[in-house]
Amino acid sequence: MTLFYLQKELTLPQEASVDIYKATQKACNNALQHKEYHILADLWNKCMNSYLTVRKFLGHPNTCKLLNGWHPLMKKNNMMLLTAEWRKNSPPPSKQVPRPAPVASSSNSNMKKQPQTQNKGKGKAPAPKPYSQGYRIPKIQQDAMENVFQMARTMMELQKKKEARSRFQK
Repeated sequence: MTLFYLQKELTLPQEASVDIYKATQKACNNALQHKEYHILADLWNKCMNSYLTVRKFLGHPNTCKLLNGWHPLMKKNNMMLLTAEWRKNSPPPSKQVPRPAPVASSSNSNMKKQPQTQNKGKGKAPAPKPYSQGYRIPKIQQDAMENVFQMARTMMELQKKKEARSRFQK
């Protein structure tokens, strides 16, 4: 069995990731240019949720490089700038509303912190084995791939709408 890491040709998932990466770069740049920070922040969250799992699944060094540069916000400095700008231009996120409720009593807050850490642990699955022919892709990796592809499709739709608007205005 040939290990996935030793392959020289890209597999279909890898080719798809390369194509989607190229197609979404323009959309990401447009969103940055038009300061649509809420879209980029959502993109960042989805990307980070799927990033490590997808990278392990793809395995190919070139694809890893593409995923590392998947979005300009992958760089920590860019993410910090985005967060600052997003807070300036957006109302506080709705997630902050329920936070004060558990803090009201210290005993309850300690009790509630334990289930939260268990929920966070869902993403900490053991590292998948190197992909080889005949190795079944676990569902968590399929979900992560679909998450990234859906995110890319959303950005491509945004790009098409922007181009349609610019044509209409001309």
